[in-house]
Amino acid sequence: MRNIVLVIVFLLSISLQVNAQWGWHSPSPQGNAINDVAMLSRDTLICVGEFGTILRSTNAGGSWQNQTRINESDLNKIYFIDNKTGWIAGAMGKVMKTTDAGETWFTQSTSTSLTLYDVEFTSIDKGFVVGENGYIAKTTNGGNSWQAITTTQLTLFSLQFIDSLNAWAVGDGISRTTNGGVSWVDVDQQLASYYHSVFFINNDTGWISTNEGKIIKTTNAGVDWEIIVPDSTIWGYLKIQFIDPNNGWLVSFRNILRTSDGGITWITSILPDAISLRALNFVDERNGISVGINGEIYITTDGGINWEKKFKRVPFFSGNCCFFLNTEVGFIGTDDGRILKTTNVGIEWLSIYDNDSVSIWNIYFINDSLGWATGYPSVILRTTNGGNNWIRTYDNFWNNYISSIQFTTDSIGWACNYQQGEVLYSDDGGLSWIQKNLPVNKYFTDVLFTSLDVGYLIGEEGSVLRTSNAGITWVSKNFNTGQYVNDICFADDSTGLAVGFQYIAKTINGGTNWEIINTNFMATSCSILDELKWWVIGENGVMMYTLDGGEHWDLSYQLTNHHLLDMTFIGNNGWIIGYPGLILHTSNSGVTFIEDEENNFVQPKDFLLQQNYPNPFNPNTIISYQLPVTRNVTLKVYDLLGKEVATLVNEEKPSGHYEINFNASNLASGIYYYQLRAGEFVETKKMTLLK
Repeated sequence: MRNIVLVIVFLLSISLQVNAQWGWHSPSPQGNAINDVAMLSRDTLICVGEFGTILRSTNAGGSWQNQTRINESDLNKIYFIDNKTGWIAGAMGKVMKTTDAGETWFTQSTSTSLTLYDVEFTSIDKGFVVGENGYIAKTTNGGNSWQAITTTQLTLFSLQFIDSLNAWAVGDGISRTTNGGVSWVDVDQQLASYYHSVFFINNDTGWISTNEGKIIKTTNAGVDWEIIVPDSTIWGYLKIQFIDPNNGWLVSFRNILRTSDGGITWITSILPDAISLRALNFVDERNGISVGINGEIYITTDGGINWEKKFKRVPFFSGNCCFFLNTEVGFIGTDDGRILKTTNVGIEWLSIYDNDSVSIWNIYFINDSLGWATGYPSVILRTTNGGNNWIRTYDNFWNNYISSIQFTTDSIGWACNYQQGEVLYSDDGGLSWIQKNLPVNKYFTDVLFTSLDVGYLIGEEGSVLRTSNAGITWVSKNFNTGQYVNDICFADDSTGLAVGFQYIAKTINGGTNWEIINTNFMATSCSILDELKWWVIGENGVMMYTLDGGEHWDLSYQLTNHHLLDMTFIGNNGWIIGYPGLILHTSNSGVTFIEDEENNFVQPKDFLLQQNYPNPFNPNTIISYQLPVTRNVTLKVYDLLGKEVATLVNEEKPSGHYEINFNASNLASGIYYYQLRAGEFVETKKMTLLK
């Protein structure tokens, strides 16, 4: 066994481009949190959210164009000064601008790495952003440049200008300006610990939502504030908006509240299937939209009395396992005791088993009819008609986790029962089970047979057992990571992969020796499509692949920060499940190869700054970027205070892909930011130096 450090290579050659491609099946159109929404008209809607999410609809939410940029920072707020011109503010000082109603966006630089929570403009040229640590910045040229004017230490979540001179900002406290943002005064009267949103209908009358089950209202420009409790069963309120002095709305978790008397009384509507709503926007007294986590989108056309879902989510929270018979038919086992089945590639799912007293951990079919499912407590289910009916064939008083099952024939099967030094065996198709002792006293959680004779058991502390005689004897093939092995897969009898907490283990001799590749994440599942193309997924949305049999890995592709739990492939069709209700799908092995007819270099179509790797690093890391056209390029590194500490590039560069090796041996441990400027394109990313 040997240990190596994972080295990422952005697999780009002079003749080939490689793009990872996965799409959302659930939630749909996508599943990341939506933080804010702009309603330009009843038909034109634009949502922004985590991981660079941008969704745009021009038919009132009937369909959506996904403009999300992969591996982008979170986007927190969207604001339009008119029906064409708008801005987005987000993490790491991100500001983006559109002049065509959101069809295209370009990045503007604020010269800060702080998180921005709100953006608002008083004219086409003059605007402000606010964010963490009291950051306030002003532009007078439409966002082309920004000047910090911070005069408060408050983290500010919401900003509203009533006119060109008067504005309010709220967050850790309340701040206001009466001179067009030149100076700001903290006027918090300690009415709440956090203030989430502010909205003034005129200079005198305004409302602020809080995290303590109340809103506050002023009718004399903030001299006095009235405390209002809209609904005693609701603790906190996020976004508030009024369309006139009487009609307004509040959003809070699963609830939308509306008032027609200036906020004195409120009516609460609970939205169907909502988990946590974050924002709303009304274009008039009848037409509005509300958005939230996990891609939730709701539309109203009657002033908030009724709300229509404009997203789809498969009805499960945590999917533990998935299994596909072919490219059309598949199954998901859930933590709340359901088995779901699809017959159309995973677009639609039907519950075929439902028992909330159990949880389903693994599913395996040997043909279209005969299959098994396992789970907790001590659950083994069997079907002979493709899952239409299930019978329980195993139970015991230990209430164990039956975490994995596989059959090599219609009769012979194995199941891991989470008992030290034991595994379950059946020779009658799973109708009955016996315990078989193993040569090591470890917990084993997964079983994989690559043929009738060759099989593997994996479990705690890097435990791997191998049989070459159909389970008559088992031989230890351990690697001593001290951590559970979460999944194992093989390309053939020799080449395989095992994954777990902060490692990937590769073997080329059937498990006799393992090469340990250190990672910085929990890997949960792996798949080998062929001898060269492999995928690994994990917690916090980690997705990585190799195209050369594990010699180099690409960790640059990430759609979400949701935990990814299981993965399966049928040919080039692949599915990933996670929670809450997450299903990703690819029909091209997750990787697209773009090549011209003469096998020549394909020019990049977009500007792109990649996440550095490794990250954290010590002291070297690779920073990669690409240019679609020739530009004057600067690539600089800044410390946490914004001080420039290194210039890596400062010259004109032709279109192409570039890698820079950054050596930070002369810098102290800490967080740093690197920024690429190429013409109007500006991108900033964070990296961590650990010595």
